[in-house]
Amino acid sequence: MSDLKGFWKQTAKSFILAFNDLGVSLVESAKAGADKAVEWARKDNPHYEAGKYETEGVEIPTPEDEPAGQTEQAETADSTEENAE
Repeated sequence: MSDLKGFWKQTAKSFILAFNDLGVSLVESAKAGADKAVEWARKDNPHYEAGKYETEGVEIPTPEDEPAGQTEQAETADSTEENAE
């Protein structure tokens, strides 16, 4: 009876390892497929030129953004005008 328990225990361990390997294979296959799809989409695309766009670390200011120094100067000017009157 203890031999049967040992066989089932070993089978369960093998089953877990097989599922783990299956999961790794599926993830790697999905990643490779996604990479191939992106490569295919970029190939011969007139809207995409490799290396043309550098987006990392580049901040694009919006028109409503004012530097902090200009805001403080405007407030100081307003308070000076009020004191002069």
